[in-house]
Amino acid sequence: MQKCDHLWTTDEISQAITGEWITPPVSDINITGVCYYLGQIMPGDLVFAVSSKTWGTAYPDNTDKLDEMQKRG
Repeated sequence: MQKCDHLWTTDEISQAITGEWITPPVSDINITGVCYYLGQIMPGDLVFAVSSKTWGTAYPDNTDKLDEMQKRG
């Protein structure tokens, strides 16, 4: 089994999702995790916003924290 140090490349993510990049990624960055909760964002995470309009009430709306999420890299 081959060891992989990333989950996806930005090209793979762009092909898989429809959405909008708040900060367009550099083409050579590798995503090592996924997070939507501000308190758990780690370097290398793909961070996504969750709004009650699109996700319902199952997850807390975090669209008001987008600027802070972006500052975490």
